[in-house]
Amino acid sequence: MKASRIVIPKQFFILYAIVFSTYVIIPSTIFSQSFNQNGIQQYLRKGKHLERLFPDSAVYYYQKGLEFLDSKQLKDRSLSLKKIDLLIRIGVIFHQQSKYSFASDYYLKALNEARFISSDSLIAECNFNIAEVCLENGSYSKAVKLYYKAKGSYEKIKYKNGIFWSNIGLGIVYRELGNTKLSKKHYELARKIGEQENNKLYIAISYNNLGNLFKQIGEYETAIGYLQLALKSFEEYGKEKFVSDCLESIGELYAEIGNHERAIEYFKKSMEIAENSRDKYRLLSRYANIAKSYSNLKDNKNAVMYFSKTVELARAIGDKSRLSEILIMVSNFYRKNYSMGKALLNLKKSLLISEEIGDTVSFASGLNSISELYFLKKDYKSGYNYALRAYQISSKKDLMKTLAKSSLNLSKILELWGNYKDALYYFKIHKKTSGFLLNSKKLKIVEDAEAKYNIERIEKEKLKLENSALRGEEKLQRRNILITILVIILVLLTIGSVWFLRKKRIEKKESSENSLRMKRKIDLLDSQLNEKNRELTTKALLISQNNEVLKDIVRSIDGYLKNKNGDKNELRRLKNRLQEIYEEKSWGDFLQHFEQVHPQFYKKLLSRGGDLTSTEQKVCAFLRMNLNTKEISQLTSQSTKAIEVMRSRIRKKLRVSHEESLTKAIQSI
Repeated sequence: MKASRIVIPKQFFILYAIVFSTYVIIPSTIFSQSFNQNGIQQYLRKGKHLERLFPDSAVYYYQKGLEFLDSKQLKDRSLSLKKIDLLIRIGVIFHQQSKYSFASDYYLKALNEARFISSDSLIAECNFNIAEVCLENGSYSKAVKLYYKAKGSYEKIKYKNGIFWSNIGLGIVYRELGNTKLSKKHYELARKIGEQENNKLYIAISYNNLGNLFKQIGEYETAIGYLQLALKSFEEYGKEKFVSDCLESIGELYAEIGNHERAIEYFKKSMEIAENSRDKYRLLSRYANIAKSYSNLKDNKNAVMYFSKTVELARAIGDKSRLSEILIMVSNFYRKNYSMGKALLNLKKSLLISEEIGDTVSFASGLNSISELYFLKKDYKSGYNYALRAYQISSKKDLMKTLAKSSLNLSKILELWGNYKDALYYFKIHKKTSGFLLNSKKLKIVEDAEAKYNIERIEKEKLKLENSALRGEEKLQRRNILITILVIILVLLTIGSVWFLRKKRIEKKESSENSLRMKRKIDLLDSQLNEKNRELTTKALLISQNNEVLKDIVRSIDGYLKNKNGDKNELRRLKNRLQEIYEEKSWGDFLQHFEQVHPQFYKKLLSRGGDLTSTEQKVCAFLRMNLNTKEISQLTSQSTKAIEVMRSRIRKKLRVSHEESLTKAIQSI
């Protein structure tokens, strides 16, 4: 498997989207129409809120925002800026999910909008994002063109951050294409920008990429120096993902020099960080390297487990470049286990993918592997053709590792054919390139350099422990002070709680006594009210009895009037006077007493039923006194049936339903 590339640009192009959204897109939209602003801001706000934890939901709201803008059918710069912001945000989410085709579509749409409004900064941003997708997909030729376009636009607007990342992207692409010279050139340009801006993180990133480049071409002493510098800086800054990449690079270096146990240690440290951050792209590389190392150690059980994880994850991500590398690794594994058919099948699949995406390193490595397989199968002609093709590509692209392997393969086959002259020629090339790649002196230098780094790290950890001890003492003092304050607060709270509970008990006792006094007072008032009602009842009965007497007198007078003798006018006047007494005067006395007991009753009654007759009003008064129909009949000298009819009329006039008691309804007035 070729040296892994650091995936920093994929992480940082998200920062670009945020920067341009903040400093270019959002400020430019301030003067847009209010109805457009309110509508689109609602979708943006919801999307941003969900973007981190629920990216698919964020995409839904961003797409709703795009539909909202499209429905307005307005060609306005501020709306175009909003649209670009939404398109880039959706593209970023799909890019993070490794859905490269979807990400590319949205970035292209954003690019078209940026061209429409002639925004150099946004055009550069979109070209950079599309280049990132091409890099992930292995479309290196397209990636180179787009990175150069983005870099040119960034240089035009003098945006150093964009120029830095464009150089890093170009360095990675050229490294994948096997162009060491151009790769180193762009990494050095990126490092110079970091030095000019005094940005230590940029310098560390440049060191990391330079370390990977020198590791790929076999200059291990230089590689370990750069990688240790980068790892130290990343650990100081707490950049976990970058630490993970750097640890993997060091592990790959140890794998290349044959120390696979040490390589696995670094790979697993790197894997733990990738698993914690749920970074599928990084995990793919870690699984593959661990599987390869276990295979080299002939630990087939662990090798198969990690190969399975690698293939499954590669298919899920859809990264063709990585899939090509993994197929070569799987093929090598089958070859070591004498399954030549499966080994050859996986190699040919890898070659097709590598040729499709223009991955020169993987392609040359695959050709060498097929050559070796055919050699084992004693198909020397096929083996020679594949080795020669690998040799030609490696020589042209300055790929020292694949050149050493292809020259050795050619030498072996030519020797079997009896062509000793050419065999010796290729063997010398093999010895020369192998000696350049690795010798005992270089191995010692690598281990010495790492030992030096480990000593520095141990000293640094010792210093950290000492500082931690001092901080621990300070924390202990602060904790003791805090405990004292808490104890004082607790004592005060206890005193306050006791006082509060005592006060509540006193208040409860006083409340209970007040309730008892109020109950007694209410009972007294109820007793007085009942007494008044009994008094009114007695009065009413007395009036009724008097009325009966008066009625008898009236009947006697009527008999007298029927007698032809006597002064009829005088008697008639007497009769009228008596009627006035028992119909009005007596009732007036009763009403006076009733109003004393039940003040405002008639006023409230008439407000509800203003058309009640005087007789009906009397019946209402008796009902208010809680008298039944029979008792009211006796008091009014009317039949119970007449009283029932009158009750029905009262119920209707007062709008009392049949389900409700008329007596209770009147008593509630």
